[in-house]
Amino acid sequence: MLDLHPESDLTLSPVVLGSAIATSLSPSKYEFIDSVMKEFLSADPRRSTEQFMDSLTMLYALGLVEYFGHRIKLPK
Repeated sequence: MLDLHPESDLTLSPVVLGSAIATSLSPSKYEFIDSVMKEFLSADPRRSTEQFMDSLTMLYALGLVEYFGHRIKLPK
């Protein structure tokens, strides 16, 4: 995981970015990871693919995202 400096902008932390990813997902429909990442990156030019993957990994590890063949959704 990416370590943040104590004075860094916390809006770029994996927890906050994970929240942004989770709010764009639905529990009833799988979405392609590529389209979720494209939406994530376009929301703020400071975001990176590494931050997306770190945040998505955190969501998956906590059981907040289901994964099925390049697609993700919120669990029911």
